[in-house]
Amino acid sequence: MGREPKASTLNTHNSAMNRVFEEAVARGFLAHKNVPLLVNKGEKSERRPDFTREEYATMIRKMPSWINAGKAGKPTDMRHLMRD
Repeated sequence: MGREPKASTLNTHNSAMNRVFEEAVARGFLAHKNVPLLVNKGEKSERRPDFTREEYATMIRKMPSWINAGKAGKPTDMRHLMRD
C-alpha cells in the first residue's frame, strides 16, 4: 500500500479473513482452536472535509453537462438520480 492501513481498512480485511477461517473450519481444514485472533492496531481514520458552498454550487451547475457527457448508449437514469 505504501503506508500503514487505517483501522477501517484493517476491519474490512479482518472480516474477510474471518470468513475464510470460518469456511476452513466448516470444511474440516482447520480446527476452531487453531483459528488465529486477528488484531487491529490501525490509526483511526479522519473524516473527509465537507464541500464548500462554492464547490457545491459548481457541482450542481455542471451536473447536467456531466450527465449528457456520460458513456453513449448507457442508461442515464442513475446519473439523474445522483443529480436529484
